[in-house]
Amino acid sequence: MCQTLKHAQIVPRRSTERGHADHGWLNTYHTLSFASYQDPRYQSFGALRVLNEDRVHPNSGFPFHTHRNAEIFSYVLSGELTHRDSMMNKAAVNNAAGKDQFYRIRRGDVQFTTGGSGISHSEHNEHHSETVHFLQIWVLPWKSGLTPRYHDLTIDDAAKHQGFVTIISPLRAGQSATPAQERAAVPVVEGTIPIHADFLLGASIIAPDSFASWKIGGNGAVDSKKDRKVFIHLPMTKGGRSKVRLPDGTVLAEGDGAFVTKVDAGDVLQVQSVGIVEAESAAQTSNGSYGGSNTPPALNISSSYILVQAAIQRAQARILNDSLVPWKFHPRNSNFEPPSNATKTYVKNVTIQQNGIDAASVLKPMAGEVNESYTLSITTQGAVEITAVSSIGILRALETFTQLFYQHSVSSEVYCPYAPVSILDAPKFAHRGLNMDVARNFYPPSFIMHTIDALAWNKFNRLHLHVTDAQSWPLDIPALPDLSAKGAYRKGLSYTPAQLAEIQAYGMYRGVEVHIEIDMPGHTSVLAFSYPELITAYNIQPNWSTYANEPPSGSLKLNSSAVYDFLHRLWEDLLPRVAPYSAYFHTGGDEVNVNAYSLDDTVKSNQSAILQPLLQRLVDFNHAYIRAAGMTPIVWEEMLLDWNLTLGSDVIVQTWYLDCGHGSWVDPPPTPDGIASPYYPYYDYCSPLKNWHLMYSHSPFASLNFSPTNTSNTTATTPTYNVPPNSSSLIIGGEVHIWSELTDPVNFDAVVWPRAAAAAEVLWSGNTDAQGKNRSLVEVSARLAPWRERMVQRGIAAGLVQMIWCEQEGGCVANG
Repeated sequence: MCQTLKHAQIVPRRSTERGHADHGWLNTYHTLSFASYQDPRYQSFGALRVLNEDRVHPNSGFPFHTHRNAEIFSYVLSGELTHRDSMMNKAAVNNAAGKDQFYRIRRGDVQFTTGGSGISHSEHNEHHSETVHFLQIWVLPWKSGLTPRYHDLTIDDAAKHQGFVTIISPLRAGQSATPAQERAAVPVVEGTIPIHADFLLGASIIAPDSFASWKIGGNGAVDSKKDRKVFIHLPMTKGGRSKVRLPDGTVLAEGDGAFVTKVDAGDVLQVQSVGIVEAESAAQTSNGSYGGSNTPPALNISSSYILVQAAIQRAQARILNDSLVPWKFHPRNSNFEPPSNATKTYVKNVTIQQNGIDAASVLKPMAGEVNESYTLSITTQGAVEITAVSSIGILRALETFTQLFYQHSVSSEVYCPYAPVSILDAPKFAHRGLNMDVARNFYPPSFIMHTIDALAWNKFNRLHLHVTDAQSWPLDIPALPDLSAKGAYRKGLSYTPAQLAEIQAYGMYRGVEVHIEIDMPGHTSVLAFSYPELITAYNIQPNWSTYANEPPSGSLKLNSSAVYDFLHRLWEDLLPRVAPYSAYFHTGGDEVNVNAYSLDDTVKSNQSAILQPLLQRLVDFNHAYIRAAGMTPIVWEEMLLDWNLTLGSDVIVQTWYLDCGHGSWVDPPPTPDGIASPYYPYYDYCSPLKNWHLMYSHSPFASLNFSPTNTSNTTATTPTYNVPPNSSSLIIGGEVHIWSELTDPVNFDAVVWPRAAAAAEVLWSGNTDAQGKNRSLVEVSARLAPWRERMVQRGIAAGLVQMIWCEQEGGCVANG
């Protein structure tokens, strides 16, 4: 058993709670906030700023990018990593002078960079088949503007089997080092890499049932003796078979780490291997502050580079693997493909140029903050050029590029029939989204990410998650654990903080911002399972329709101090976790049923004059928290149009509905003759179903002159434009909605697509052509049908546009 370090405080950092992103070419886990993963609880730990466990697939890697004012090192666990930089002459290289120069580091190697005043480098896995697995660690230096330098070191496994080996220690000359002392680069601990920080790094390989001891602060190696901070990490190297135990009994599995505080230099941290195989552990010790500040300085984390590199890898995979042979769109048995033995011109290189610098908000922008325009050209010689102002524009261009290729049915090669082609493209609306109801039926995180992929392919840029409703609360709130423990349909049917962060990060790196809606005060009856004192008119039967639009009835009480205490705890937990990923938060506000408040013991009235100021107070309270978290509030239109609330000038009002129409999901009550005639033919509230054609009849600038209660009205009339021309700039875009009373993962794709694809075109290009006329649906059909086939090839079970006969004959057009 480990010796107890009684005064130490040890807090595990579980692997399952780390940030995680899988970009295809890069599978990465973040112990501390990095790139798209941002958690205010894990910004830094002493001087330790970044600890990533990365796996880079063969023939891929990080392109050239710049670092400043950070000490950065890579510790290779397996495979090999090739490093090229702007200072390659500063160390030995692996090949002859005048040739391509690089460092190639392998297991046991540590490569160290002082970013200082600025240095550019790239890191690639150039191996043809082996993935490289390494730790990427960033430490904050004791001062900025240092001269960039490189160091490398190899520590063999035999040394690490003997106990913790110190790899990195402070520069002996300290913060006042002269240029000559900087060049000499003498570390405090002989044989280690010198670092510009009060920091030590060590590593050990511990046999099963054996111990290794890490002496905190080394033997006088650090300046600050009191209140040291230690982080110990167990990499994922043994397929889950290694484990270690810490002095307080905490057991770390692979990928886990632990924050150790309240320890001093000279204390000894004993680590015991308790798995069935040896455990490789890394330990870091730093002081409690850096550069005289307790706030981590801004670092140049190259999110845009990662975003674009991942998009390039995805585009390449799509072009090679879409396998779309477009036989359905040519007359039967026709020779529509280029001859397989014809002379071929190949695409040999793709030039991508970003002409602007990404704004700090590029990954979570407000509407209009990011320029998504791009140009794309392919010459007859096979030269491809993409230009864009922003990295998001490059993503949009790459998606278009993938759609220009087909697979040859004989040779299985891919070809582009459109060259030469030149495209200049930009969206008409800045907000283009899907509202996905994940409360009425549960959707696994993997399915939501499947939908994010489809949204990105269609150039949507928003996913609005309607995450809670009257029927279930599938969102874990650690400060209020009973919400999902009692409110989810069953255990496991809720989104953990880590899963929610992964979903938002997944969208962020595909140019799809995921924002959350917690609808209130209506649509909250599920709270009765965990906090019944907060809800009025809960599940009134059989007359639920008197108190709600659908069962179960129930609304948040409007004049209860307990409600505000609950909301305070909710927002304090949730908002800091979602704010790093989104500029928006939706507070709902639709379908407030006044009758519910006649049963509210804190109100006892259904009079709008009494309810309106109470609603105003609720909305003001919620929006103050949202603004304090750095986000912009969104509400449904009822808050403005029905309740005439005073909303902040920043508030987004959502008013476009093109949803449902699948028929009633509530069973009609029985009648004496067995036929529920008053309900025949069993429409839902917005029947009939809006098919893809109707999308082109609508614009965010218009409202359809259509009555959902008139069930004989089966066609839409001419749109009535109700937005004054001088106010059109206030319209930022629109969303399509998929409510889940009759939708779940089994039928979701066919219900949503290709209708949403049609809406995506309206939001990107508008519903009118270059002459200002409504788009010809015959022309749209000829484009939408092949796109539907491509989506099916990519795994989206989209509904049909037309039958094959129509597609092969150039379309089916109605008479007259």
